[in-house]
Amino acid sequence: MSAAPTITDSEESEGGSGKALGIKGLAWAIFEWARNPYYNVIVIYVFTPYFAGQVVGGGPEGQTVVANTIAVAGFTMASLAPVLGVIVD
Repeated sequence: MSAAPTITDSEESEGGSGKALGIKGLAWAIFEWARNPYYNVIVIYVFTPYFAGQVVGGGPEGQTVVANTIAVAGFTMASLAPVLGVIVD
């Protein structure tokens, strides 16, 4: 019978141990928890009205341009995310 495989120190430091995230994972989770609401508030409630009102010209035309821009960006992300994800992994 062979002995059970052991986890080396290098595997444990790389996160291959299957354990909880550890201190680095906790730091990442706290960073994301703090960053995401701020980013969403700025993008949704500050930048979008500014772009629609000042950059594009305001009114229904400005809102249409913003909606079309978001639609194109969403379609682009949905189309490229699987391909780029495979490349990154």
